Amino acid sequence: MARSYPFKTVFLTETNEISQAWFRTGNAFTSNGVVEFTKQLLAHLPNRIRILPLGDSGYFVSDLLELPDIRGHGYLIKVKSKSLVARLTDPTWGTIKGTPPIW
Repeated sequence: MARSYPFKTVFLTETNEISQAWFRTGNAFTSNGVVEFTKQLLAHLPNRIRILPLGDSGYFVSDLLELPDIRGHGYLIKVKSKSLVARLTDPTWGTIKGTPPIW
């Protein structure tokens, strides 16, 4: 079996640069370390730069989704529809202050 090292990467499309990249072991779950990765990214980016994190359903983690909102960033995360209703009605979720509900 060949070793694999998946990575998390941030690209700045305006400058065609890689801003940040982390390599991980091949057996790490998708969202492992993503909150720390995003905190490090936000700490090093100038406030004028806005990010739009994109991810699959493995990144649908409430601690991660709160981070972009702190500095006015958006995000686009794919959610599995079979668990969407259960997740949205979970009492630990709520609306974001200052924004209208989406439903």
